[in-house]
Amino acid sequence: MKRELNAQGKVQNEFMAEGEVGLVDATIGGNLEAEGGTFKNPNGNALYADRIKVTGSVFLRNGFSAEGEVRLLGATIGGDLDAKGGTFKNLKSDKNPDSTGDALSADGIKVSGSVFMMRELNAEGVVKNKFVTEGAVRLPGAEIKGLLEVNDAWLDALDLESAHIAGPFFWRNIHKDHGDRKDRHPDFADKEWKPSLNLTNAKVGSLADEEASWPEKGRLRLDGFVYDRIDAGQTDATARLKWLRLQPDWLGLRPQPYEQLIAVMRRMGHEHQVAKVAIAKQKDLRKRGDLGWWGWIRSWFLFLVVGYGYKPLRAFGCLALLVFIGTCVFSRAHSANVLVPSEQAAYTDYENSKMEELTPAYPRFHALLYSLDVISPFDLGQKSHWRLIESIGYWRYEIYSLFQLFFGWVLLLVAAAVPARFIKKD
Repeated sequence: MKRELNAQGKVQNEFMAEGEVGLVDATIGGNLEAEGGTFKNPNGNALYADRIKVTGSVFLRNGFSAEGEVRLLGATIGGDLDAKGGTFKNLKSDKNPDSTGDALSADGIKVSGSVFMMRELNAEGVVKNKFVTEGAVRLPGAEIKGLLEVNDAWLDALDLESAHIAGPFFWRNIHKDHGDRKDRHPDFADKEWKPSLNLTNAKVGSLADEEASWPEKGRLRLDGFVYDRIDAGQTDATARLKWLRLQPDWLGLRPQPYEQLIAVMRRMGHEHQVAKVAIAKQKDLRKRGDLGWWGWIRSWFLFLVVGYGYKPLRAFGCLALLVFIGTCVFSRAHSANVLVPSEQAAYTDYENSKMEELTPAYPRFHALLYSLDVISPFDLGQKSHWRLIESIGYWRYEIYSLFQLFFGWVLLLVAAAVPARFIKKD
């Protein structure tokens, strides 16, 4: 089913089919060649080859053109599925005649080789035919033992949900509209290209993409997407977080894409980027996840105190701030004669001297040491020799003392929990 060339390599006869070409459940011992063929069945099936078994490769390349759906559901291909330079077009006729349907459907396909959806070059390396699909390309549940390359392509959507690709997945040089700038295909002058990519539960050997080809916000799905490494493309945490946030907001926050990126960056040795992604995951979870009020408070506290485990020194900074505030508060309490000697004899002498003098042997009051003693597990000799007494405003200092005691111990426990791995970082 391909065009015929003469001895000089020029086209002698074109292959053209109008109406459905059916190859359902067929078995082909060699290749299925439809190079340069034209299949026309608008709003129907142009090529209907569900469950076909091909021991060789399937060639839908070299100027192949289909108007109508090309179906390869459940097909088994022993070689490659090669659609270099192919054009696939399927417009729906119902409700909205301008909307697109499924241009290439290959749900559950099994390919022993690779799948190519890209431009076709001539011998001199010049583009000979462009790869275009006006309509969705469906490969959900596909099993591809080689690679999947989508490169220099115009397309509306690629669905790889639950697909397994043993080799790399290339998503590069994808044509799309950028703001006011329209990326026009010469044969589709009025077409707006806004491709979507569904990688839900897909698994690939490695990922090779580029930021310029990422879909618009809301047109990318990554929940359950598993990849071993990033062979080409951004490995900077800031850029990859932008990639993760292209997913639709209505899906809610899905932790798996963050955890997968963390695992890949760690495996690739980008440990300095791991913390950025892990912290961003917790921040996004707090903003858009279903944590409940207690989970929200816990998340916010862990961020402020230890940076979700990646910045444990913050806890000591918080402790220093707490001690400094306590120093000011207890110094004020001492000046107001609310913080006085604990021993009765010393207190009597202190009171008789109008709160100015102590016996030489009695420990002097130091606001900083007292503040430290409030939260210290060791006796620094201040709390045991100085106490708050009931007086005007006494309750304010007592409440603050309890507050500092509680939060001081919490900060110490959290700081100790990080190296002990009681706080899960990722």
